[in-house]
Amino acid sequence: MGFACVGVQPFKFMADDVDQTFGELFVIHAARGDGTAARAVELVLRAYSGRWSMLVIHDNARALRFWRKTLPIAGARAIEAREKNGDVVLRFTTGGAR
Repeated sequence: MGFACVGVQPFKFMADDVDQTFGELFVIHAARGDGTAARAVELVLRAYSGRWSMLVIHDNARALRFWRKTLPIAGARAIEAREKNGDVVLRFTTGGAR
């Protein structure tokens, strides 16, 4: 039905001050809108606790809405959004992270 790509330290394409980065989430078209993606995010965040960072491309409004809605429900805390070169960087923590 899809896949999730998570980078963990020491992954060179992520910030040094985070433990994981959500590189990509893909769900087949037939499973979109039925909760599959949200459930996948919940499972990933449960499996990898700590400090997270992820980039949402500036013109992907649907993805940004999804992440802003899903992250708190999936257990993310201290969610911050920052603009970087027109894109949005989301930072948050999960589990027993500091």
